[in-house]
Amino acid sequence: MSASPLRLLIVFLGIALCLTAAPTVYLVGDSTMSDKPRLDYPERGWGQLFRELVVPPAVVDNHAQNGRSTKSFINEKRWDAVVAKLQPDDWVIIQFGHNDEKIDKPAVGTDPHGAYRDNLLRFVKDTRAHGAHPVLATSVARRKWNDAAELIPTHGDYPDVVRALAADEKVPLLELENLTTELERSLGVEGSKKLHLWFTPGELASVTKELRDDTHYSDYGARRVAALAAAEIIRLKLPFASFLRPDAASIVSSLLAPRPLLLAPGSSPPAPDATVAADGSGDYTSLQEAISKAPLRTGASDPRWVIQVKPGTYRERIYVQRERGRILVRGEDHATTIIAFDLHAGLIGLDGNPIGTFATPTVQIDGDGMVWENLTLANTAGPVGQALALRADGDRLVFRRCRFLGWQDTMLLNRGRHYFEDCYIEGHVDFIFGGATAYFARCEIHALRDGYLTAASTPEGTPHGYVFADCRVTADEGVKTYLGRPWRNYARTVFLRTELSAAVRAEGWHNWGKPAAELTTFYADYASTGPGANATARAPWAKPLSEADAATLTAPAVLAGADAWNPLLP
Repeated sequence: MSASPLRLLIVFLGIALCLTAAPTVYLVGDSTMSDKPRLDYPERGWGQLFRELVVPPAVVDNHAQNGRSTKSFINEKRWDAVVAKLQPDDWVIIQFGHNDEKIDKPAVGTDPHGAYRDNLLRFVKDTRAHGAHPVLATSVARRKWNDAAELIPTHGDYPDVVRALAADEKVPLLELENLTTELERSLGVEGSKKLHLWFTPGELASVTKELRDDTHYSDYGARRVAALAAAEIIRLKLPFASFLRPDAASIVSSLLAPRPLLLAPGSSPPAPDATVAADGSGDYTSLQEAISKAPLRTGASDPRWVIQVKPGTYRERIYVQRERGRILVRGEDHATTIIAFDLHAGLIGLDGNPIGTFATPTVQIDGDGMVWENLTLANTAGPVGQALALRADGDRLVFRRCRFLGWQDTMLLNRGRHYFEDCYIEGHVDFIFGGATAYFARCEIHALRDGYLTAASTPEGTPHGYVFADCRVTADEGVKTYLGRPWRNYARTVFLRTELSAAVRAEGWHNWGKPAAELTTFYADYASTGPGANATARAPWAKPLSEADAATLTAPAVLAGADAWNPLLP
């Protein structure tokens, strides 16, 4: 039976609406905007952090690159690659200037009133020719103070050219030079260092000489500038603002507010109450001893006892009792500050029986409200069966820039709510498992052998299990892995906007030989990318996730609980 013209028109309009309902925002520019690796070096671009504020199915496609000017970006065909992908109602945010200013380097330098303006105009016209929307942005300020503690402008005529072009062509303008200038000034000569890359040898494994970089951003600096960009989009009432997260206003507010416990390495964290150093130069040589001497603080508003752990490998088991939860354990660098032990489930205990999985953790936390930063927690038993690096039984636990190393059952998230940010977790079988609610933001999950990444045992009726947002799934060469399987039948696991390597099996999920679990689990991945993202081949019992559903899965919403806990705030 042939379709009527009206029905065809309705179908056509429906397809058109679907195509325009999910724009891509392209970022083109230099290093201050680009994506950076998050584990081994502190440099960040604000575009990477801006990605967190965008609601799927809208996505951020960041083409900004270190060292590029308008000239080299065009000559290297990078702009052609963006143009080839543009669709109607996409957005392109354009921010160049830092490298165009290098007139002494012919490969990148451009005259501000000549080639620089011409190249920006080309970006604008090419974008509009494809039905997409250009947005111009002035360059971010450098941290350059004179002896009178005055911030010195460094960009010459380039920002004025951007402003004039935006006015002439009626293009929205993100006034990032003025905004970041005010940000630098508000923090002062010393305080503004934390926006940038100021490090001394030993602060990070990758830092072998003193760094004094006043141009590029630390994690903290990139977060602040991303918040400024989002606030500008909201202030300008750009249509794209509707694709910012529903809680964008509160996120922007929290990012702009002081965050003493969320600072990047190298910034100014709270002073330690106790220092652990393996060489005897601190207050303690054992982390367990320092924890055991911490005050008994359990209230959610109690100040945290801060323990600084100097670089070294500490071979000890750590237990945090429930009465001592309000502690911040802070290493200097996860690559050089390591807590390790090697118990595994098959070891024979004092009763003559194997000790079992739950008795093996290198670190066991029963206390609530604990924070761990810049450390490695490892179980070094190797591929000998279950061997926990972490057992989490407390509530409101936060881990930032930490590594978790093991094989089978690397981390047992047994109960409570937990937040992992910029962490690295490796293993090969069920290496993230348990009944807790956990949110993983921008983490790398690495499979060492064929197996399963997760084995949730979410209790029936619990609204959330594990949520992985803006993460990466990687693996050793030749490895194949499932995203998860249900340890218990009401397991809930969701991957959002995650880059999935070819190691992820097409079907994604495994039922653990329990067909009944297919009816009760909630497994989904949404807006995934990479060769392992294959929505059409997923297990048929995996759940669809709507745009509206995905937008609600923010860290504050997933982890709120009855006490409205927000792990993004101090």
